[in-house]
Amino acid sequence: MSKDKSKILSIDFGQAFVKIAYMISSGGKTKVSKYALMKASPAEESAGLTAGFIKGFLKKNSIACKEAILNIWDTQKVFIKAMVLTAVPKEEMLEALKWQVKSELPFNVDGAIFDLQVVKEYTDDAGIKTDSIACIAAEGGFISKYLAIAAECGLKAVRISSNPFNYSAILESVRANLSVTAVLDIGYAQAQLCIYRDNKLNFIRGLAFSSDKLTQSLSGTLVSDKGKIELNPQKAQGLIEKYGIPMDANAALEDNISAIHIISLMRPQLEGLVKELKRSFDYFCANFREEAPGILYLTGGGANLKNLDLYLNKELGIPVSVLPLPGGVDIEKGAEENLGSQHNQITGVIGAALGAREGINLLPHEIKTQKAESLQKLSLRVVSIIAAAIFLFFLFIFNLEIQDYKNRLKTANAHLESIKEVKALKQRIELKEGLIHKIKLNKVPVFGLLKLISNITPGNIFIDELSLDQERHILAFKGQVLAGTNTAESELTDFIKTLEASSFISEATLVSSHNISGSQQFEITCDLSH
Repeated sequence: MSKDKSKILSIDFGQAFVKIAYMISSGGKTKVSKYALMKASPAEESAGLTAGFIKGFLKKNSIACKEAILNIWDTQKVFIKAMVLTAVPKEEMLEALKWQVKSELPFNVDGAIFDLQVVKEYTDDAGIKTDSIACIAAEGGFISKYLAIAAECGLKAVRISSNPFNYSAILESVRANLSVTAVLDIGYAQAQLCIYRDNKLNFIRGLAFSSDKLTQSLSGTLVSDKGKIELNPQKAQGLIEKYGIPMDANAALEDNISAIHIISLMRPQLEGLVKELKRSFDYFCANFREEAPGILYLTGGGANLKNLDLYLNKELGIPVSVLPLPGGVDIEKGAEENLGSQHNQITGVIGAALGAREGINLLPHEIKTQKAESLQKLSLRVVSIIAAAIFLFFLFIFNLEIQDYKNRLKTANAHLESIKEVKALKQRIELKEGLIHKIKLNKVPVFGLLKLISNITPGNIFIDELSLDQERHILAFKGQVLAGTNTAESELTDFIKTLEASSFISEATLVSSHNISGSQQFEITCDLSH
């Protein structure tokens, strides 16, 4: 962050809006000092308008802060998924998950930027240490676009995050005392359901619901007993903002429009939302072996729809409320006037600031290391200056006290002996490193094995869990076949033959295969070639 760590600039580049907030942190409290919002276009030419909006905000509010946290989200450019991997160092895990998700990415894996967060660490039934993780990947060009906008505004990005991870910081502050919670982010173009375990993202799914689609459902011709009524998008939006979801179907609203008319037009969208929420909760419980969320929080631009919380509470049978701002966050009067009642617009940018230290970061590696390299260069310069000063000092002393030459020569010989000892130690270290390298050569080539499995797995076979026992040379994985029972057995037989035909696997065995809810679940173990 900046030298004055109490000042935070957070910018959210959404699919429909650009939001910017300037916050000041002091004494454990964070205050939103300034805030602004601009409707944005996803087109490339909008970058200039976005930069102009940010420059205008900085100039208008006399903000000198030069570092910023960027927040991004675009379903075509950012990919988030929860998965289970064998516990290994983070660098190895990042490489492994690239092979795991490359076929699912909506963009090319080459040049993509990855990061992950460990949700839960445990030992599976086979005694193998396993990590449940949430990973995020973003297209490199997409990241570069927003870094360029920040640079044009004279800002340096110190972190790049995304809302599904930012809400973790909000939940941590809210402290609902529930192990599993859910957040429904209702945006202008799409809704995202995020489920958290111990306030860490554990599941995410896009839902076919949004504030814009709800407005469109009311737009058109409405037939009543008093004739036809034309509802344009502006009129529909006004009705939604004023009445929300009418709870009394017999109520008369305005202009010969009754509540039953609004409810009937909204029903397909609302019932579809409830259906997708229930299906997502069931999937999460079945596949992640977790309990269902104990509470659903609403956020985003559509979260303030009147009576939406009451409707979802009735349909889902769990508490539903708007995601609150953390207790330690206040909004100054000027910023609150810009927000109006839409406090949900700002939860993402606040969450990005609160989770800056431990959250995910999509900054390119070369930018992350720039600061460290600058410090190293500065340190080398300081050391060089000090070394030169010491050398000149001793040279001066040497010229004044030439008679001490012999003593100095003895000292030099002592130093020479020390250098010999250091060289001998270095040789021993190199021998040990060589031995370690030889040992490592005998290990199973993990990345080659993952690449092989990714290439030979048929399209209708999905691998859910994969574990590797290096010492016993055993590979085990579980998955499912999306086909009928007879076809599934044939598919598994062909898959096992393909595995055994590879150079990595000497024998593959089908441990179990059974049909569950129309999906053929299976488990295979493989003896790896030595």
